[in-house]
Amino acid sequence: MTSRSTTTPARTTMPAFPAESATPKSRRDFAVAQQITARLALSPHVEAIAVGGSIARGIGDEFSDLDLYAYCSAFPSESERRELLDPIAPTHWKSHQELAQHGILVDSFLCGDTEVDLNIVLLKTVEACLHAVLVKHDVTQRLQAFVGGFVDAVPLYGEPLCETWRARVSAYPDPLAHEMVRKHLRIEPLWVPGLDGCREGDLFVLYEALCRVQRGVLGILLGLNRLYAPPSYKRSRQLLASMAIKPDDAAARLEQVFTLEPTEALASLRAITEETFDLVGVHRPEFDVALARKRFTTNPALADEP
Repeated sequence: MTSRSTTTPARTTMPAFPAESATPKSRRDFAVAQQITARLALSPHVEAIAVGGSIARGIGDEFSDLDLYAYCSAFPSESERRELLDPIAPTHWKSHQELAQHGILVDSFLCGDTEVDLNIVLLKTVEACLHAVLVKHDVTQRLQAFVGGFVDAVPLYGEPLCETWRARVSAYPDPLAHEMVRKHLRIEPLWVPGLDGCREGDLFVLYEALCRVQRGVLGILLGLNRLYAPPSYKRSRQLLASMAIKPDDAAARLEQVFTLEPTEALASLRAITEETFDLVGVHRPEFDVALARKRFTTNPALADEP
Protein backbone atom coordinates (compact mmCIF):
# COMPACT_ATOMS: atom_id res chain seq x y z
CA MET A 1 0.00 0.00 0.00
CA THR A 2 1.28 3.46 -0.93
CA SER A 3 0.43 6.33 1.37
CA ARG A 4 1.17 9.98 1.84
CA SER A 5 2.65 9.19 5.25
CA THR A 6 2.99 6.09 7.38
CA THR A 7 2.86 7.90 10.69
CA THR A 8 0.56 10.92 10.52
CA PRO A 9 -2.72 11.59 8.74
CA ALA A 10 -2.95 14.07 5.87
CA ARG A 11 -4.44 16.58 8.28
CA THR A 12 -4.15 16.65 12.05
CA THR A 13 -7.23 18.74 12.86
CA MET A 14 -10.86 18.19 11.98
CA PRO A 15 -13.63 20.74 11.79
CA ALA A 16 -16.03 20.82 14.71
CA PHE A 17 -19.59 19.73 14.15
CA PRO A 18 -21.30 22.80 12.69
CA ALA A 19 -24.85 22.25 13.91
CA GLU A 20 -25.31 23.58 17.45
CA SER A 21 -28.66 21.81 17.75
CA ALA A 22 -27.33 18.46 16.51
CA THR A 23 -28.68 15.34 18.18
CA PRO A 24 -26.40 13.25 20.44
CA LYS A 25 -26.46 10.49 17.81
CA SER A 26 -25.24 12.94 15.15
CA ARG A 27 -22.39 14.10 17.36
CA ARG A 28 -21.29 10.55 18.20
CA ASP A 29 -21.33 9.45 14.58
CA PHE A 30 -19.59 12.64 13.48
CA ALA A 31 -16.73 11.78 15.84
CA VAL A 32 -16.53 8.33 14.20
CA ALA A 33 -16.42 10.02 10.79
CA GLN A 34 -13.45 12.08 11.96
CA GLN A 35 -11.59 8.94 12.99
CA ILE A 36 -12.27 7.27 9.64
CA THR A 37 -11.25 10.40 7.75
CA ALA A 38 -7.93 10.64 9.57
CA ARG A 39 -7.09 7.18 8.25
CA LEU A 40 -8.54 7.42 4.73
CA ALA A 41 -6.73 10.70 4.10
CA LEU A 42 -3.47 8.73 4.11
CA SER A 43 -4.33 7.26 0.71
CA PRO A 44 -2.87 9.11 -2.30
CA HIS A 45 -6.09 8.36 -4.19
CA VAL A 46 -8.39 10.24 -1.81
CA GLU A 47 -8.99 13.89 -2.74
CA ALA A 48 -11.89 14.79 -0.43
CA ILE A 49 -14.08 13.28 2.28
CA ALA A 50 -17.46 14.47 3.54
CA VAL A 51 -20.26 13.39 5.86
CA GLY A 52 -23.72 13.30 4.29
CA GLY A 53 -27.30 12.37 5.13
CA SER A 54 -29.07 12.86 8.42
CA ILE A 55 -25.82 12.95 10.43
CA ALA A 56 -24.57 15.90 8.37
CA ARG A 57 -27.88 17.69 8.95
CA GLY A 58 -27.65 17.03 12.68
CA ILE A 59 -30.93 15.12 12.86
CA GLY A 60 -29.62 11.57 13.17
CA ASP A 61 -31.54 9.19 15.43
CA GLU A 62 -31.30 5.56 16.49
CA PHE A 63 -32.36 4.46 13.00
CA SER A 64 -29.68 6.53 11.22
CA ASP A 65 -26.46 5.17 9.82
CA LEU A 66 -23.34 7.17 9.01
CA ASP A 67 -23.08 8.10 5.32
CA LEU A 68 -19.46 8.94 4.54
CA TYR A 69 -18.21 9.87 1.07
CA ALA A 70 -14.62 9.53 -0.08
CA TYR A 71 -13.99 11.17 -3.46
CA CYS A 72 -11.06 9.56 -5.23
CA SER A 73 -8.96 9.89 -8.37
CA ALA A 74 -8.88 6.07 -8.50
CA PHE A 75 -10.27 3.28 -6.35
CA PRO A 76 -8.01 2.27 -3.47
CA SER A 77 -7.99 -1.52 -3.42
CA GLU A 78 -10.09 -3.29 -0.81
CA SER A 79 -6.94 -4.52 0.89
CA GLU A 80 -5.66 -0.95 1.08
CA ARG A 81 -8.96 0.29 2.47
CA ARG A 82 -9.00 -2.45 5.09
CA GLU A 83 -5.39 -1.77 6.06
CA LEU A 84 -6.04 1.96 6.38
CA LEU A 85 -9.03 1.44 8.64
CA ASP A 86 -7.61 -1.46 10.64
CA PRO A 87 -6.51 0.78 13.57
CA ILE A 88 -10.15 1.76 14.25
CA ALA A 89 -11.17 -1.92 14.26
CA PRO A 90 -14.19 -2.02 11.93
CA THR A 91 -16.31 -5.17 12.16
CA HIS A 92 -18.88 -6.92 9.94
CA TRP A 93 -17.15 -5.57 6.83
CA LYS A 94 -18.91 -6.04 3.51
CA SER A 95 -17.84 -4.49 0.22
CA HIS A 96 -20.52 -3.81 -2.40
CA GLN A 97 -19.32 -3.84 -6.00
CA GLU A 98 -22.65 -3.49 -7.82
CA LEU A 99 -21.98 0.08 -8.99
CA ALA A 100 -18.25 -0.26 -9.60
CA GLN A 101 -18.71 0.13 -13.36
CA HIS A 102 -20.37 3.47 -12.65
CA GLY A 103 -17.52 4.64 -10.47
CA ILE A 104 -18.95 3.92 -7.02
CA LEU A 105 -17.97 1.36 -4.37
CA VAL A 106 -19.64 0.98 -0.98
CA ASP A 107 -18.03 -0.52 2.10
CA SER A 108 -20.44 -1.27 4.95
CA PHE A 109 -19.15 -1.98 8.44
CA LEU A 110 -19.60 -1.26 12.13
CA CYS A 111 -17.44 1.04 14.23
CA GLY A 112 -18.61 0.21 17.72
CA ASP A 113 -22.37 0.63 17.48
CA THR A 114 -22.20 3.02 14.50
CA GLU A 115 -23.33 1.57 11.18
CA VAL A 116 -21.15 3.04 8.46
CA ASP A 117 -21.76 3.20 4.73
CA LEU A 118 -18.49 4.36 3.19
CA ASN A 119 -19.17 5.46 -0.38
CA ILE A 120 -16.02 5.59 -2.50
CA VAL A 121 -16.80 7.75 -5.53
CA LEU A 122 -14.52 8.51 -8.45
CA LEU A 123 -14.05 12.19 -9.33
CA LYS A 124 -15.14 11.52 -12.90
CA THR A 125 -18.39 10.04 -11.56
CA VAL A 126 -19.06 13.18 -9.54
CA GLU A 127 -18.52 15.32 -12.64
CA ALA A 128 -20.76 13.06 -14.73
CA CYS A 129 -23.58 13.29 -12.16
CA LEU A 130 -23.25 17.07 -11.86
CA HIS A 131 -23.38 17.41 -15.65
CA ALA A 132 -26.40 15.14 -15.94
CA VAL A 133 -28.44 17.11 -13.38
CA LEU A 134 -27.19 20.69 -13.74
CA VAL A 135 -26.65 20.76 -17.51
CA LYS A 136 -28.84 17.99 -18.94
CA HIS A 137 -31.53 18.52 -16.27
CA ASP A 138 -31.95 14.83 -15.52
CA VAL A 139 -34.63 14.39 -12.84
CA THR A 140 -33.84 10.75 -12.01
CA GLN A 141 -34.29 10.55 -8.25
CA ARG A 142 -31.02 8.78 -7.42
CA LEU A 143 -29.05 11.36 -9.43
CA GLN A 144 -30.94 14.22 -7.82
CA ALA A 145 -30.27 12.77 -4.37
CA PHE A 146 -26.56 12.38 -5.05
CA VAL A 147 -26.14 15.91 -6.40
CA GLY A 148 -28.38 17.45 -3.76
CA GLY A 149 -26.29 15.78 -1.09
CA PHE A 150 -23.56 18.37 -1.61
CA VAL A 151 -25.83 21.08 -0.21
CA ASP A 152 -25.84 19.65 3.32
CA ALA A 153 -22.60 17.66 3.26
CA VAL A 154 -19.98 18.51 5.89
CA PRO A 155 -16.44 18.38 4.44
CA LEU A 156 -13.82 16.74 6.61
CA TYR A 157 -10.98 16.68 4.11
CA GLY A 158 -10.41 18.48 0.81
CA GLU A 159 -12.77 21.30 1.75
CA PRO A 160 -11.98 23.51 -1.29
CA LEU A 161 -13.10 20.78 -3.69
CA CYS A 162 -16.26 20.07 -1.69
CA GLU A 163 -17.10 23.76 -1.52
CA THR A 164 -16.65 24.09 -5.27
CA TRP A 165 -19.22 21.34 -5.80
CA ARG A 166 -21.55 22.89 -3.22
CA ALA A 167 -21.42 26.24 -5.03
CA ARG A 168 -22.28 24.62 -8.35
CA VAL A 169 -25.18 22.67 -6.88
CA SER A 170 -26.54 25.64 -4.96
CA ALA A 171 -27.20 27.44 -8.25
CA TYR A 172 -30.34 25.40 -8.97
CA PRO A 173 -31.06 25.78 -12.72
CA ASP A 174 -34.48 27.06 -13.74
CA PRO A 175 -34.74 24.48 -16.57
CA LEU A 176 -34.32 21.77 -13.94
CA ALA A 177 -37.22 23.21 -11.93
CA HIS A 178 -39.30 23.26 -15.13
CA GLU A 179 -38.45 19.64 -15.89
CA MET A 180 -39.28 18.49 -12.35
CA VAL A 181 -42.74 20.05 -12.56
CA ARG A 182 -43.29 18.77 -16.10
CA LYS A 183 -42.42 15.18 -15.19
CA HIS A 184 -44.69 15.03 -12.16
CA LEU A 185 -47.57 17.19 -13.39
CA ARG A 186 -49.28 14.28 -15.11
CA ILE A 187 -50.57 12.73 -11.90
CA GLU A 188 -52.51 9.54 -12.47
CA PRO A 189 -56.12 9.68 -11.32
CA LEU A 190 -57.24 7.91 -8.18
CA TRP A 191 -59.57 5.56 -10.05
CA VAL A 192 -58.99 1.97 -8.97
CA PRO A 193 -61.23 -1.14 -9.03
CA GLY A 194 -64.65 -0.57 -7.55
CA LEU A 195 -65.72 2.81 -6.23
CA ASP A 196 -62.30 4.53 -5.97
CA GLY A 197 -60.84 1.47 -4.28
CA CYS A 198 -63.43 1.45 -1.51
CA ARG A 199 -64.73 -1.98 -2.41
CA GLU A 200 -63.96 -4.38 0.41
CA GLY A 201 -60.61 -6.05 -0.05
CA ASP A 202 -59.17 -3.39 -2.39
CA LEU A 203 -57.20 -1.47 0.23
CA PHE A 204 -53.85 -2.66 -1.13
CA VAL A 205 -54.67 -1.14 -4.50
CA LEU A 206 -56.03 1.97 -2.83
CA TYR A 207 -52.88 2.66 -0.82
CA GLU A 208 -50.74 2.07 -3.89
CA ALA A 209 -52.76 4.80 -5.59
CA LEU A 210 -52.44 7.13 -2.60
CA CYS A 211 -48.65 6.72 -2.58
CA ARG A 212 -48.47 7.25 -6.34
CA VAL A 213 -50.37 10.52 -6.13
CA GLN A 214 -48.37 11.74 -3.13
CA ARG A 215 -45.14 11.13 -5.03
CA GLY A 216 -46.49 13.23 -7.86
CA VAL A 217 -47.46 16.05 -5.51
CA LEU A 218 -44.07 16.00 -3.78
CA GLY A 219 -42.27 15.95 -7.12
CA ILE A 220 -44.15 19.06 -8.25
CA LEU A 221 -43.44 20.84 -4.96
CA LEU A 222 -39.74 20.01 -5.20
CA GLY A 223 -39.63 21.67 -8.61
CA LEU A 224 -41.60 24.71 -7.49
CA ASN A 225 -39.25 25.17 -4.53
CA ARG A 226 -36.07 24.38 -6.49
CA LEU A 227 -35.10 21.53 -4.20
CA TYR A 228 -33.31 18.35 -5.22
CA ALA A 229 -35.22 15.12 -4.71
CA PRO A 230 -34.13 13.12 -1.65
CA PRO A 231 -33.19 9.43 -1.93
CA SER A 232 -36.56 8.60 -0.32
CA TYR A 233 -39.46 10.39 1.35
CA LYS A 234 -38.91 8.89 4.79
CA ARG A 235 -38.42 12.39 6.30
CA SER A 236 -41.26 14.10 4.50
CA ARG A 237 -42.07 16.38 7.44
CA GLN A 238 -38.62 17.96 7.37
CA LEU A 239 -38.70 18.11 3.59
CA LEU A 240 -42.02 19.94 3.51
CA ALA A 241 -40.92 22.24 6.34
CA SER A 242 -38.10 23.46 4.08
CA MET A 243 -40.55 24.46 1.33
CA ALA A 244 -41.93 27.97 1.01
CA ILE A 245 -44.38 27.01 -1.76
CA LYS A 246 -46.84 24.30 -0.69
CA PRO A 247 -50.50 23.78 0.24
CA ASP A 248 -51.46 24.90 3.74
CA ASP A 249 -50.60 22.32 6.43
CA ALA A 250 -49.22 20.07 3.68
CA ALA A 251 -47.21 17.73 5.91
CA ALA A 252 -50.02 17.06 8.39
CA ARG A 253 -52.61 16.61 5.65
CA LEU A 254 -50.47 14.24 3.58
CA GLU A 255 -49.77 12.10 6.63
CA GLN A 256 -53.43 12.14 7.64
CA VAL A 257 -54.41 10.64 4.29
CA PHE A 258 -53.19 7.26 5.53
CA THR A 259 -55.26 7.40 8.72
CA LEU A 260 -58.61 8.47 7.27
CA GLU A 261 -61.41 6.25 6.04
CA PRO A 262 -60.92 5.47 2.33
CA THR A 263 -63.54 7.87 1.00
CA GLU A 264 -62.24 10.67 3.23
CA ALA A 265 -58.65 9.89 2.31
CA LEU A 266 -59.44 10.14 -1.39
CA ALA A 267 -61.28 13.43 -0.94
CA SER A 268 -58.46 14.89 1.14
CA LEU A 269 -55.74 13.88 -1.31
CA ARG A 270 -57.77 15.19 -4.24
CA ALA A 271 -58.00 18.57 -2.46
CA ILE A 272 -54.24 18.68 -1.82
CA THR A 273 -53.55 17.78 -5.45
CA GLU A 274 -55.93 20.46 -6.73
CA GLU A 275 -54.22 23.04 -4.51
CA THR A 276 -50.85 21.92 -5.90
CA PHE A 277 -52.18 22.49 -9.41
CA ASP A 278 -53.18 25.99 -8.28
CA LEU A 279 -49.61 26.65 -7.17
CA VAL A 280 -48.28 25.48 -10.53
CA GLY A 281 -50.61 27.93 -12.24
CA VAL A 282 -49.18 30.77 -10.16
CA HIS A 283 -45.49 29.90 -10.18
CA ARG A 284 -45.03 28.02 -13.48
CA PRO A 285 -47.65 29.55 -15.80
CA GLU A 286 -46.04 27.95 -18.85
CA PHE A 287 -47.87 24.69 -18.02
CA ASP A 288 -51.43 23.83 -19.03
CA VAL A 289 -52.84 23.21 -15.55
CA ALA A 290 -56.36 22.74 -16.92
CA LEU A 291 -55.20 19.69 -18.88
CA ALA A 292 -53.46 18.28 -15.79
CA ARG A 293 -56.66 18.70 -13.79
CA LYS A 294 -58.71 16.97 -16.46
CA ARG A 295 -56.35 14.00 -16.54
CA PHE A 296 -56.39 13.73 -12.78
CA THR A 297 -60.19 13.84 -12.39
CA THR A 298 -61.22 11.75 -15.41
CA ASN A 299 -61.93 8.04 -15.14
CA PRO A 300 -59.41 6.47 -17.57
CA ALA A 301 -62.01 3.91 -18.63
CA LEU A 302 -64.18 6.74 -19.93
CA ALA A 303 -61.42 8.99 -21.28
CA ASP A 304 -61.01 9.63 -24.99
CA GLU A 305 -57.21 9.50 -24.81
CA PRO A 306 -55.21 6.38 -23.86
